[in-house]
Amino acid sequence: MNKILCLAVSSLVVAFATDAGAADLDLPFKAPVPATVYNWTGCYVGAHGGAGGLYENWSGEPGIGGLAGGQLGCNYQMGMLVLGIEGEGFWSGMKDTGSYTYFDSPTDYGSGATTVKNTWDADIAARFGLAIDRALIYGKAGVAWGAFNFASNNQYCCTSTYTYNAASTLTGLIIGIGLEYGITANWTAKFEYDYLDFPAKNIYAPEIYNGVTEPGTASYGGFAQIFKLGVNYKFY
Repeated sequence: MNKILCLAVSSLVVAFATDAGAADLDLPFKAPVPATVYNWTGCYVGAHGGAGGLYENWSGEPGIGGLAGGQLGCNYQMGMLVLGIEGEGFWSGMKDTGSYTYFDSPTDYGSGATTVKNTWDADIAARFGLAIDRALIYGKAGVAWGAFNFASNNQYCCTSTYTYNAASTLTGLIIGIGLEYGITANWTAKFEYDYLDFPAKNIYAPEIYNGVTEPGTASYGGFAQIFKLGVNYKFY
């Protein structure tokens, strides 16, 4: 009797294990869920702020100032390669000031001061980058425009004064590098360095000598280096 009971229990255990294994084989195969890869393709709008240094040939002294503006652009991703185009404009507080004095003789001496202000800049640039999931390392190159105001006040021997004021928009080049990071599917943040170069050109600068205005020109050129932080919202 004991042998018969043991055989019966063993048979039930084997049958249950066989049914459980068969049930497992009937379950559908579950593939691992692939990791989500960040998508850089789309158009965006954003804002930025920062500071820069202005170096030019008129005042002879470097100057710094803040800046703030916005940007609009589009990207297209092909594997790890990201290509795009971006336009931006920003207010600039960069300003150079310079002064001088000279004394060649008791009757030949004087002093003066010059000021150059960069009031705004704009550019259109191509972007090209390497995407590593949510990180985008990129470079940019394009055309830049900058608005400048110039002023000079000079006092020469005895009572002679010489001043002039001018304003001009210069055309130049922009190159830059940056790092952008995808915070969410639509929001990104970036850090960027830009170099703006404005070749020298003659601008109209009327001269005022002892109260009498005369036409005149002056040559101006220079470059700026700027650092900025920004955010973008991808709307498409």
